[in-house]
Amino acid sequence: MVVYTLVWAFCVQKLARILYDHVECSCEGRNMLDWLTAERFIRGRKDAFEKVLSAFLAQPNATNFSADSRVQDMPSSVDISYEGLERVLGRVVWDELYQPLRRDVEIMINMPHYTRIIFG
Repeated sequence: MVVYTLVWAFCVQKLARILYDHVECSCEGRNMLDWLTAERFIRGRKDAFEKVLSAFLAQPNATNFSADSRVQDMPSSVDISYEGLERVLGRVVWDELYQPLRRDVEIMINMPHYTRIIFG
């Protein structure tokens, strides 16, 4: 697995979790809706994803690595568990991905199952 894929998967999972926690929804299959919404939004906002990826690569222990580097080749001091990525990238995902999505009224209107933002 390359670093790009690791960070992409974390971003989708984290953004879907933020949607689940902070946006009311009136439908069954909520998990899949949040996951697909997160994935579609990130795919359309490559610039925001690149900021998250850059934040990961800016870690002191991740120097000399790029988005194409293999995760297996990263030093063991770089924590690639969900919790480790949360510590390094959680706030970046909130700022760079969730906040623009929340403000993008057009996207939220086109998602009829989302009813209102609870916190954000």
